[in-house]
Amino acid sequence: LVRLEDEDGRALYDLADAPRPDPETPAPPRLLAAFDSVLLAYASKRRARILPDEHRDAVYERRNLQIRPSYLVDGLVAGTWAIEVKRREATLTLRPLERLPRAARTALVEEAEGLLRALQPDAKAHAVSVERRGS
Repeated sequence: LVRLEDEDGRALYDLADAPRPDPETPAPPRLLAAFDSVLLAYASKRRARILPDEHRDAVYERRNLQIRPSYLVDGLVAGTWAIEVKRREATLTLRPLERLPRAARTALVEEAEGLLRALQPDAKAHAVSVERRGS
């Protein structure tokens, strides 16, 4: 193992020969499931590393203790998502919490299409929609 440090000087460990991308490499968009460990693993004081405080209530539904499916853009939670199937037509709806840059939106829709096909392989049609912010 090799010992590394985070920005606060805390010890981090990794395999010595594990690939490490250049720090300037942009993080690809990712869709996280409800209750994903990425959202559960952070101590509340450090959660802003992945979930900006202004988006916390959109992801953590306190009244019934739910954690909504969400997605990451540049390594930060930028919205939530849901799948609906009607008449064997599956639609994954992305709900942005902030403005999505065009390149991020394109990459996110591509990622969502792959996930939708994997989760709903028997659907006769698949679609991804992006709600307008504030809808």
